[in-house]
Amino acid sequence: PHPDEIVASLKKSSLPTIVVEGRLDSFVYRYLENRTGASVLPVGGRNNLISIMARRSSFASLPCAFVADRDMWLFEGVPEALTTQDLVITDGYSVENDIYRDANLEDLMTPAQRSVFQGECREVCRWFSFAAAKWCRGELVALDHSPRRMMSNGATLAAEFVQAVGFDGECPDRFP
Repeated sequence: PHPDEIVASLKKSSLPTIVVEGRLDSFVYRYLENRTGASVLPVGGRNNLISIMARRSSFASLPCAFVADRDMWLFEGVPEALTTQDLVITDGYSVENDIYRDANLEDLMTPAQRSVFQGECREVCRWFSFAAAKWCRGELVALDHSPRRMMSNGATLAAEFVQAVGFDGECPDRFP
């Protein structure tokens, strides 16, 4: 849906709402929906979320919170204009990272499951390292990949990472 349609809908709503970036995020937030009675509303990405949040005054009477993943703001900081009381930003890169950090999920796995999971985590970390290196060099990076897609591209990404020239682990000119 277009942000105009979402804002029009929020103007008519009386149901407390948690506005999240995307449909994958809404899966994670469903437990909040069940516990709080609020509606989780995915809006199709961060740009839409920010656009809708900027029009907050047009639905100011609606109890509403906006939740965004930190993503690459992890490296450069959250833009000052977006540090509002209505916006909740994850501590880590994403809400999934925050959940993983705060829960003992691996304790729920069998040793075989834990081994597979840890191998998959290494692949995701390899992908993220490569994506972060490209981003720090000012290249456009698509970050909205599922873990399955990242892992299926692991060999390609590893080869590209090794060939990446000039990345020394620093991100000059990208930090506040």
